[in-house]
Amino acid sequence: MANESQPGNSSDMVENRPPTGKGKRASLRDMLSSMDARLARCELAVDEMRDRFEDIEGRIKEPDSTREENKGEMQGALNEAMDVLTQRNDALEAQVMAM
Repeated sequence: MANESQPGNSSDMVENRPPTGKGKRASLRDMLSSMDARLARCELAVDEMRDRFEDIEGRIKEPDSTREENKGEMQGALNEAMDVLTQRNDALEAQVMAM
């Protein structure tokens, strides 16, 4: 019985030995299958994160383009208002000069 607790006993060696033969191949296939499934899940997660990133990136860029559009519209409105005011000013100056 003292031999059983010693690290070098034969039953420990059998249990710690890597599988051989058909059992080893089946074990490797199971490991490969498991790794393939993990890889597929990782690839799916990466694709989902890429889609989210692109969506967020688009939302960040969207205000920039909207701001440029609004800037152009505001500039156009200001130019029209300036034209109207300039015409009124010219008309008022003409009336004052005619007096």
